[in-house]
Amino acid sequence: MNKHATSRSILNARATAATGVVFTDGNLAARMVTTALFYRLQTDFPNFTRQEFSSLTAGQPAVARTEALVDKLERYQFLDPAVGHGVFISAYHRLLEEILPAPVTDCKNLIRAVDLDSRKITDCRSTLDFSPHLIQGDFLSTDLEPADIIVANPPYIRQELLAARYKKQIVQTARDDWPELKIPARADLYVHFLLHAASLLNHGGVLVFVIPNGWLDNDYGAPLRELFRRELQLLEISEASHQRDFQVEVNTVVLTARRRKPEAKHKIIIRSGDQTESVAQSTLASTDLGWYGSFFRCPVWLRRAMAANENLVPLNAVVAIKTGIITGNNRKYYSERSGSGKLQAIRTPREIRAIQFRENDARFWIKPDADQFSLRRAPLLWPDLRGGRHFVVWNRDGLPFEHTFYGLEPHDSGQVEALALILNSSWVWLMVEIFGRKNLGGGAIRLVKSDLSRLPVPRMNVDFSGLGNGILRRPIENWRTELGKSDRQELDRAVFDHLGMGDFMEDCRELLAELIIQREEKSKS
Repeated sequence: MNKHATSRSILNARATAATGVVFTDGNLAARMVTTALFYRLQTDFPNFTRQEFSSLTAGQPAVARTEALVDKLERYQFLDPAVGHGVFISAYHRLLEEILPAPVTDCKNLIRAVDLDSRKITDCRSTLDFSPHLIQGDFLSTDLEPADIIVANPPYIRQELLAARYKKQIVQTARDDWPELKIPARADLYVHFLLHAASLLNHGGVLVFVIPNGWLDNDYGAPLRELFRRELQLLEISEASHQRDFQVEVNTVVLTARRRKPEAKHKIIIRSGDQTESVAQSTLASTDLGWYGSFFRCPVWLRRAMAANENLVPLNAVVAIKTGIITGNNRKYYSERSGSGKLQAIRTPREIRAIQFRENDARFWIKPDADQFSLRRAPLLWPDLRGGRHFVVWNRDGLPFEHTFYGLEPHDSGQVEALALILNSSWVWLMVEIFGRKNLGGGAIRLVKSDLSRLPVPRMNVDFSGLGNGILRRPIENWRTELGKSDRQELDRAVFDHLGMGDFMEDCRELLAELIIQREEKSKS
């Protein structure tokens, strides 16, 4: 057991002991513990219902089940990986007191809890009116027995704040726990907590975690997503950010999972606000883009329409994607004046007014001594960040471009103009709002290269014969104005008709506006 671990030993010099420590609301903790106990009992009693569980917790279980249920409960092992103020183990204790026939005072054989902070362990010992088994140490390096139920709100510490030696250690622990998964070195601490907790579950055991939602989309969450595709039965994902249980700038989800190989017929419950739906296990395997966008931003009707649409392909099927110049010193290498040997260039999305960009639109020149890095050119430029405008630049004169863009090189060079129109449609704009990463500050949204490559776009045979090219030359406005433009509506009609989704066009445009409003309002809160 690692009794001498301290917060200082896991954090680097830039971090503080309180970094990422967010305590859990008592009501949320009680719901999480109740959920875990229900699903664990359902593992042993497959026809166990929520109504029967409510009767059980009210002290009125079915007589025929009483003895069997109590026998199981007295055998379950409960574990809290980060005890804090003891809110989860207190919730365990209250539930057990309601169900079991005798008082549960000394429960060291049932409830175990770990915390890195020795003060938290001391506080729990002095304030709790029951006696769990409390362990001071680092959950990720402490020898622990397997458990049947693990409920946690782990520390939300970004990997950049972890000491290098500690980060190397916990990455190795994760790789030892799950050798078949590719564990990235740049995963935040909560990812390691969940992976290690899953490895400690007994067969049929249940975990419930409240964690940031970044793992649903980001590259470092890939091992968790793969875990739920292949190794753990994901039972529920609930969007928790709307509950505002935490006074912290992070959007959270509550996930519930069981240590059991997933089956094709398995259904997963998705909860968002008052909306609940079930998705098939196969959806996890077929969802190439982020799960958050797929399950919480994309309505069921649109997800189904996309899944069955043969006219949608990933963007990397029609273009090659490359990054732009990284000078490392824009002041040194760029000038706002022309001169001998200088090359016109596109430096930032802020200088873009219209989709079509020509030499005489350029505001920056690269200085002659910029040959120490490779110039990057592409006919289409995708802005890395965007706010209230959607545009993909048609770089008509092939100017070099900065890393504030991704360069798109069509596989068919004769389709540049058609692709410029497709990528500037409201369909692609909607895909950005559904699958983009939003926790960037200032209300910005982005798709990193791995996301962009999988973005669903129409195949390259849209009929634009009835559309003029005025939309390519005019200024692109803020979304509130842009969505009302007649030429945009004509462009969108051509794209949606090509997709066989003409009847969905107005619904999709309304959804687009709704998602942008949500993003903008969140940036102000």
